[in-house]
Amino acid sequence: MRKILFLNYITTNMNFTFGTKKDNLLSSSEFVSGLVTGALIGLAVGVLVAPRSGKDTRKKLAGAASQQADELADQWDDAKSDAKKEINTIKTKVSDSSDKAIDKLDSYGNKVADKAENLTYKAEDKADDLADDTKSAIDKVKDVFKIG
Repeated sequence: MRKILFLNYITTNMNFTFGTKKDNLLSSSEFVSGLVTGALIGLAVGVLVAPRSGKDTRKKLAGAASQQADELADQWDDAKSDAKKEINTIKTKVSDSSDKAIDKLDSYGNKVADKAENLTYKAEDKADDLADDTKSAIDKVKDVFKIG
């Protein structure tokens, strides 16, 4: 009789529906919360019935937690070190690139200055040639007209 009352209580209060929510079973939050609750209860029962004493179990758990914390700290230090190395590599590459850019700009600047200087000399030569031609033409005109 107790079993029947218990089963009746469970089926009426737990709202079991068979076959209607089959597709939504895995996405149901009730299923997930039941799964988590079951896992926690299983863990608690496992700790309670473990062959070690509570003190030994706590010591073992504390040791495992400490080991995990040490490993995590080591991984954090490794990650920081790797990040610093990568930052230094990037700084070096940026510095090298900027040095190359500055060198190229200086080179282009020097080429422009050299071309400007060459053009200045050519212009001066042309001006001198023009002045000589003009003086020669004036001398010829003076000779033709016998001026001066």
